[in-house]
Amino acid sequence: YRGLYTLEAHVVEENGERTDVVGEPWEEQGINIFRGDNSPLQTYPQFASSWNTEFAAAIEQDSTSLTIAFLIIIAYLVMTLGRRDPVDCMVGLSVAAVLGIGMALAASWGLASAFGEVFSPLHAIIPFLLVGLGVDDAFILVTGYQRALKTADHWEDAVEEAMRKGGMSILITSLTDFLAFAIGSSTNIPALSSFCVYAGLGVLFDFFFQVTFFMGALVLDARRAHAHKMDVAVCCTDGDENHEPYKTPARGWLCARCSWIKKDIGEPVFERYAKTLLLWPVRIVIILAFLTLIGLSSYGINQMTTNFRADWFLPPTSYLIDTIDIANEYFTQSTIFNVYIKDIDYYARQEELNNVNSFLVNSSSVIEGSSDFWFSAYLNWASQTAPYAAAYVAANNTMTDEGLFYDGLQAFFNTSSGNRYAGDVQFQNDQNPQEGIFASRSAAQIGATEFSGTGQDRYDAMQNVRDDLARAMVYDDARAFANSFIFWERFGFIRDELVKNLAIALAVMASIVFLLIYTLPIVASVIIAIGATVLDVWGMAYFWGVQINFVVTIFLLIAVGLSVDYSAHIGHAFKEAKGTVEERLVEAVKGTGPPVFNAIFSTWVSILILANAQTYIFIVFFQMFTLTTLLGGFHGLVVLPVLLTFFGSDNVDEPKQEPIELKEGTSTAVKEIV
Repeated sequence: YRGLYTLEAHVVEENGERTDVVGEPWEEQGINIFRGDNSPLQTYPQFASSWNTEFAAAIEQDSTSLTIAFLIIIAYLVMTLGRRDPVDCMVGLSVAAVLGIGMALAASWGLASAFGEVFSPLHAIIPFLLVGLGVDDAFILVTGYQRALKTADHWEDAVEEAMRKGGMSILITSLTDFLAFAIGSSTNIPALSSFCVYAGLGVLFDFFFQVTFFMGALVLDARRAHAHKMDVAVCCTDGDENHEPYKTPARGWLCARCSWIKKDIGEPVFERYAKTLLLWPVRIVIILAFLTLIGLSSYGINQMTTNFRADWFLPPTSYLIDTIDIANEYFTQSTIFNVYIKDIDYYARQEELNNVNSFLVNSSSVIEGSSDFWFSAYLNWASQTAPYAAAYVAANNTMTDEGLFYDGLQAFFNTSSGNRYAGDVQFQNDQNPQEGIFASRSAAQIGATEFSGTGQDRYDAMQNVRDDLARAMVYDDARAFANSFIFWERFGFIRDELVKNLAIALAVMASIVFLLIYTLPIVASVIIAIGATVLDVWGMAYFWGVQINFVVTIFLLIAVGLSVDYSAHIGHAFKEAKGTVEERLVEAVKGTGPPVFNAIFSTWVSILILANAQTYIFIVFFQMFTLTTLLGGFHGLVVLPVLLTFFGSDNVDEPKQEPIELKEGTSTAVKEIV
């Protein structure tokens, strides 16, 4: 047995908030009774507030996990940004990096809110995105400074070199990320558009604070270190006057003086790794793995369906899950829709109204017996009621007298059999029905529901209803609508919208990378790596059970941005390096590999906390970010270096020829040869 109960709303507005002072307490009490242990019956309740309550509880739980993920990234940044040395550990600079990211977040959210952009639970992911990008930028700038310091005459020169190379590198990634989100903001999906506005502004402000606030903090930290002041405890002076920051060996971090913790192993490890990539058997294996992934991903993209269900937002333990399962198992589920007809000449177009009735009764899209069209009921009544029966023609089921048609309709609504249709027709003038009808509606049901089939199935069912109705009456004059159709509509274009946004984002990104690196073979290698990352993330998500919807679309746009970070830094470092192709590759991977790896590893480790997420947004967040970090790392640190060995070229400065001085008395013949 199932029952439906309705309650009159008693909404009171206080301090800008609207509250149903009767309905909300009643529903809360009802939930406690039906879900209580003392309930004599096995009940499965669902109230108007149930969805918001259950979803909010799950979001709160997963938000705690997301906060822990933030703390893991920040802790990793503090531990790895500097060296294991009381002067060079850069803990204070790590705090400055976090503050810069926080300022970027505050500035972007404030500006987006000022623009009137809406905020949704999905936007809670943006801080994580900015932390990932900001930490990556901090690693790039600091690593550039540390490497330059080893050969620079003065620390100011090292800061300048870090800004020249590292600043250009993060400019490439930040600009491409910003443009990718700017393009995404033009989408027809409001939630996606709003997310892209918030995220794009966040990326822009993150870059601004990195090259201003964070670089200023780096200058202060460098000045402190070269004055032999302890990190954080700047009032204390290091007693070792022979220590040179990042030139002399690290002495251990505070009291942790184990020999292994003193070593900076990043560059030596990546140098050996880069030399391993130069071996032909290794390169062949990598290319085969690269092509295999492309093939599997192409299959996955072709097989992936579009779908989204409201119950995905519920945690698995929610009582609403049981309610939905019981309803689907024991009761016929359907979606009620209305056919709305606007202010046409109803009398003159009775034939089309009969066609609408035939559609409601005979269409395979409509559940049999679910419709009850006021026009059909009225003519059936009029055919048996004087004086209207005199104007009724059974042959074509119409009335031949316009006055009787409209007067009879009003009279019909005042009868016991016609009263239930009174709300379905709005007269131009209730006092004079002869002026015609302003609008009308009629309800029916279709078998598709929010919890049945795929999104494409629901979209097709909606379109079949519309197409059948259009054959009965011109579309502009009659439309089928249900609240659910608002959400089903997107399944018809979301795949095309996704492809369009990704294609435009990749094209713009390729243009920016070319303008800033401007070496075609390197640009081509970077674009292949980035494009393959996005393709593989999309395709491999299919094997993880992911289906296309606006949430997945957002994460794929984020994948474009993060994959730029994982690949463009290596490409830019290769472009700057001197020597043969092999020497340039080793130099690029040795110098840029550690900060890129740190950014990838810190992001991946931090999202592991979300492996047991309860809500759909965070489940997909974990899946898509895991794929993005792992596949982005594979293409940026493995595939791209191999591609550069094939497409790259030597960059060797030709030695300058010194002019030959001829001694006095040299023969004319020799002079001519010279």
